[in-house]
Amino acid sequence: IMYVSTPYGRVVALDAESGKQIWAYQVPGNDQPATRGVSYWPGDSKSKPEIVFGTRAGLLIALEARTGAPVSGFGKDGVVSLHSDAVMQGFPSAALGVTSAPVIYKNLIITGSRNQDTPPQGASGQVRAFDAATGREVWHFNGVPQPGEKFHDSWEGNSWVHRSGVNVWTGLTLDAQRGIAYLPFGAPTFDQSGNDRKGPSLFSNSLVAVDAATGKYLWHFQVVRHDLWDYDLPLTTLVEVRKDGRTIPAIAVMSKASLLFLLDRVTGKPIYDVKDLPV
Repeated sequence: IMYVSTPYGRVVALDAESGKQIWAYQVPGNDQPATRGVSYWPGDSKSKPEIVFGTRAGLLIALEARTGAPVSGFGKDGVVSLHSDAVMQGFPSAALGVTSAPVIYKNLIITGSRNQDTPPQGASGQVRAFDAATGREVWHFNGVPQPGEKFHDSWEGNSWVHRSGVNVWTGLTLDAQRGIAYLPFGAPTFDQSGNDRKGPSLFSNSLVAVDAATGKYLWHFQVVRHDLWDYDLPLTTLVEVRKDGRTIPAIAVMSKASLLFLLDRVTGKPIYDVKDLPV
C-alpha cells in the first residue's frame, strides 16, 4: 500500500500495483496537509498502525493505516494542535505550520515546524516529540536556548526574547540504530538582517544531534556564525565515509552557501578540515 498527500488537503491510500484508491481522508476546514509526505508508525501490542502527518496550519494528525479513520485516542479525534502557549510565545496569530513529514522513532513522532521569516518576534522553532498512541508531548528541544539552558549566553542581551525562526522546516534525519536524531535548524528572524541579534545566536544555522528518546543535547555544528542571507540547511543525510583505511559513520550537511560538510555521526567533528576564519 502506498500512502500519499496531495496539495488539496487529502491523504490517500493506494494499491501500489494498480493505483486503485483504498481510502481517502480530507483535512477538515480550509487547512492543507504538508506537501512533503506522510509517515508510517507500525503500531505496538496495544495500538494499530498509523499514518501521521502535519499540516500547514499547525495540526498533527494520526489516521488508522488500514481504514484512514482518525485515531480516536490520539489528541482530540486524531488531531493535536501544535499551537501550545510555550510555542506561540504570546503571539497567538503568528504563523506556524509543518512542511516536512515527521520522523518516527520507536513510539515517538518527532516533528519540526515552519514559522515566519519576519517580524523577529513570533512562534518558537521548538522541535517536539509526541507519543504515537496518545499524541501527548514527550519532549521538546528549543532552537533558541532559554534561560538556564546550555548556550543561552550566545544571544546578546535580550535578543533571544520571543525570537522566531531557528526552526527545522526541512526534514529531520534519524540514526535509529544509535538512537540519535539530527535537527537542521534554520536562520533566526529576521533572516536578512542581524542588527538586533549580534553574536553566534545558537542554535541558528546549526545541525544539532539529540538523543531521540529524550531530546537531550549531544552536540552541534554551526555552518554560519551570524546569518544575514538565509543560508540555512536544506539537506542532511546519513552516509559512510572511507578515510585512511577505515569506514566512518557520518552525516552529510549541505548548506545554501553550496558548502558540503561531512561530520562524524557520533561526535559531530568534521571528517575533513574546516577552516573557520574571521573576516
